[in-house]
Amino acid sequence: MLAADPSLEADAHFHHPLAGPQAPALFPVKILCLCHRIPYPPDKGDKIRSFHQVRALSKNHRVHLAFLIDDPADRTHLDAVERFSATVDWAYRGRQASMARAAFALPSRTPFSVAAFHSPTLHRKVRDRIRAERPDAALVFSTAMAPYVRGERGMAKVLDLVDADSAKWRSYADSHTPPLSWMYREEAKRLSRYEVAAVEDFDEAIVVSEAEAELLRAAGSRREITVIPNGVDVEYFQPEANSPETAAEPAVVFCGAMDYLPNVDGARTFAAEVFPLIRSKEGTCTFYIVGRNPTAAVRKLAELPGIVVTGSVPDTRPYLRRSRVAVAPLRIARGIQNKVLEAMAMGLPIVGTRVAFQGIGATSEDGARISDSPREMAEAVLELLKSPEARRRSGARARQFVMERHRWEGHHGMLEALLQRACERRIAAGEVTP
Repeated sequence: MLAADPSLEADAHFHHPLAGPQAPALFPVKILCLCHRIPYPPDKGDKIRSFHQVRALSKNHRVHLAFLIDDPADRTHLDAVERFSATVDWAYRGRQASMARAAFALPSRTPFSVAAFHSPTLHRKVRDRIRAERPDAALVFSTAMAPYVRGERGMAKVLDLVDADSAKWRSYADSHTPPLSWMYREEAKRLSRYEVAAVEDFDEAIVVSEAEAELLRAAGSRREITVIPNGVDVEYFQPEANSPETAAEPAVVFCGAMDYLPNVDGARTFAAEVFPLIRSKEGTCTFYIVGRNPTAAVRKLAELPGIVVTGSVPDTRPYLRRSRVAVAPLRIARGIQNKVLEAMAMGLPIVGTRVAFQGIGATSEDGARISDSPREMAEAVLELLKSPEARRRSGARARQFVMERHRWEGHHGMLEALLQRACERRIAAGEVTP
């Protein structure tokens, strides 16, 4: 069994003071929720978090939702978000227009990603909505949406950065060669400055892990930063009842959007460096790569023996259930990986890299095996493939871990408490009417 990674101890022992059943309920208010993508369907990282936030807030408050759409197919989901929103404002973000805005930002200090997510149309709609509805609070999802409420002082403002994205761009720079590395490093520098400035403009700031909070503090942020981790739907992602564990085939599974650079890199690295070691000892093992929009490089992996690239699937759970082990072979990652939480909630033992588990705090005692070494990762997978008892024990611990630390109910209580604190501060200043 691999030893626990000591660098994860801070997250493993970090306590969230706003969590728990005593978190106070916020009096009903009007909340403007800004998202950089439509928060539906909840089938990828950013959409999962924003969906659960908006839906939970809509149960007790009047939510005014605004977002961008960058996939024409997402227009079919407008009816779904209208069901839990008092009003819905949106604008389409075309790829060419976004790239042009990013290019125009080159001579300025504005981060390219922030420029790419700016929509004059949505900005105008948000301004009009604020004037018409006079919301008590704004919950802004991601740094890229911060400019939409810059200068607004008549409401409490909470920014959910999720991750310190500047660190992600720095990782991109480290893993690429010029000229891409130059561009990525410049974006990291710009975004780091911007993140600090954005945090200072809001009443409260949120990230998913203490590691992300430390990055912002190190960059110069003086604002208090609250850690609210991601959750997982433990009712949806749960082990199949009365299913004999021995029915699972000797397979490993990796889920994620397969047009996202960290996932593409992870899938290719595992296929090239780890899976051959596994197949040399377990010749019938299958590696399932499950996720939408696989790039040409990912699709090509299906030509290798034992590798199946599924493309988009309506439900990842059948692939998790038919596999004996989940893997998270990420070399680039920030924050909390939903794919890790979902596999653990399914009672599936998981093997991954150190960065894949950062922010989660799971160790070998929680059903997780952590290694950055291809050989050690292969050995951990092989042990779990061959031992039903090791799988049962690790899977049960993984499920218990997310049940105790990553249920969405705890997330919602913390978010309500934070919004209440922000609103009460504004009320005391005479800027929000109770």
